[in-house]
Amino acid sequence: MTEVGFVVDTFHELVSKLKEKERELEVLKSRAEDRASSVEIYNEDILQSVPSGVVSLDRELKITKMNQAAERILDLKESESIGRRHVEIFGEPVAGILDKRQTVERAEMGYVTKSGKRIWLGLNISPLKDSAKNVIGEIFVFTDLTELKAFQSQMELRERLSTLGEMSAGIAHEIRNPLAVISGYTKILS
Repeated sequence: MTEVGFVVDTFHELVSKLKEKERELEVLKSRAEDRASSVEIYNEDILQSVPSGVVSLDRELKITKMNQAAERILDLKESESIGRRHVEIFGEPVAGILDKRQTVERAEMGYVTKSGKRIWLGLNISPLKDSAKNVIGEIFVFTDLTELKAFQSQMELRERLSTLGEMSAGIAHEIRNPLAVISGYTKILS
């Protein structure tokens, strides 16, 4: 075998190995894409299954994502909200709080939806960060507390009525004692 033949054979062997490695890389790339897609679908399933409302906003406070619970609680549609600024979608006090870009933990506030429904929200607002810990927006997570607040109001009313009943019983007792004495003296005098 001549030197040229050896070089040509070596070159062909390298080319075939490179093609084999390229096929392996294509298979690995396909698997990675499939895995990324399944992870993305899984994350979406988690987001949509959470009973709390979740809304993500970008740096300009434009809505980037909204789960089904957020749509239901706030009477909104994701398709009409994505890409729009927060002030176009949310009323006060939520829009004002988002404007401040402050972290809010476990706040409770009244809110009126676009349809005019009055609700109570328990909410958290925090910076949305990427894997490198850079702030890329805001995340707004909330729960509808309307039924809980109504229950609390009923309990407070029951408590006040119970206290009023106890006071009435005490006053009646205090009035009956002197009346009994007066009644006794009236019998003696007659």
